[in-house]
Amino acid sequence: MTYVGVLHFVVDTTACHSLKEKRAVVRSIVAKAERHFPISISEVDHQNDVTRAGVSAVVVHSDRATCERILQKVDGQARSHGVRIYDSAVDVFRWTPDDD
Repeated sequence: MTYVGVLHFVVDTTACHSLKEKRAVVRSIVAKAERHFPISISEVDHQNDVTRAGVSAVVVHSDRATCERILQKVDGQARSHGVRIYDSAVDVFRWTPDDD
């Protein structure tokens, strides 16, 4: 079986004074997560808002619990980055290919 796990969270970037500064913060969070975990991660919401950034990470695995564990670790790592994280949510679902 194949499971797809999705983590979405919002990064509070109110301390940033420009989009360039905000993007540097987001890039740092994304790069660190990509180095440590087998995920795909990107800024997906609020790209032109200096005060916040919506980030989503995705993992694919044959074990549901492993998907959840990896995404919880990603969330924890983002929270340890020194910025406030809010509206964090994880969803894992079973993916079944269409056999047309």
